[in-house]
Amino acid sequence: ADEFTRAKLERGMLEISDLEHLALLCVRENPAAAESFAREWDHWLIDEYQDTSPFQVELIRALSGVSPSFIVGDPQQSIYLFRGARSDVFEKKEKEILESGGSRRLLTVNRRSRPELLLFLNDFFSRLDPPFQPMEPYLGDDEKKIEIDPSRNVATFFIAGANDSDESEDDAEMNAIVRYIQDLLENGARPEDICVLARTNQTLLETAEWLGKHRLPTHVHAASGYFDR
Repeated sequence: ADEFTRAKLERGMLEISDLEHLALLCVRENPAAAESFAREWDHWLIDEYQDTSPFQVELIRALSGVSPSFIVGDPQQSIYLFRGARSDVFEKKEKEILESGGSRRLLTVNRRSRPELLLFLNDFFSRLDPPFQPMEPYLGDDEKKIEIDPSRNVATFFIAGANDSDESEDDAEMNAIVRYIQDLLENGARPEDICVLARTNQTLLETAEWLGKHRLPTHVHAASGYFDR
């Protein structure tokens, strides 16, 4: 690992994680430089804080100093677990701000998605613990109202489990994905319009291998390191 790191440094071929670690090393070894940098700024606005890693929290703290900060984020949108992000980092920051006399403002109106989808998500995730923060659908303004269509289909669920044969639960799930994709293609869908999401890189690779066995073309977008890709 050390030899690989030296080779990257010699060639100037660094990944995002390398830049984070080097920056953190700089502020740890030269705190005066970080303090000097912090004095150049009066206020900080840090967006997407839910995707912040513990390394980045320490780096931001060193570089922002005692200047007032405005933190924006949504733990329910935290998607960078693979890159070290932790949604509880946002919750700790929120608690820290409130205990120090800061305030919290909630933005719950969602303008990105159809109202039918938001109402479905509010209902589906209401059983989660900790509870899901419901979203308010944007219904337009006085000039143009958005009507809610209760018959609009927003999601279809398939539950794939092992059957009476020797097929395992994992195989049953993969076969269900294959059959559904085959049905989509037979009904006119293009392969580039079909997306399979998974929580881990390994699951994506296994799914691609399984689809390949059925002669279904795939292109894997995995969140692995730059050199792995």
